[in-house]
Amino acid sequence: MEGTRAQSDGVNWHKQKGKWRGQVSDLSQHYTNGNPKLLRTAYFTDRAACAAARAALLAATTAKNAALLAAMAA
Repeated sequence: MEGTRAQSDGVNWHKQKGKWRGQVSDLSQHYTNGNPKLLRTAYFTDRAACAAARAALLAATTAKNAALLAAMAA
């Protein structure tokens, strides 16, 4: 297994489950304390698969936020 330390790519090791999990900040939604909501992937045994799922989640979130901005500008 590769290192379990985060490499600033949004993929982290979940120690209790023994699996990888990705996360993305959704800047269009915020908690009551003002922090952006975190969207998380499923758990993966393979880090590369988790990174791919995180990239897909990021692309979907970015597209959603771009559509929201476009609708607000119209």
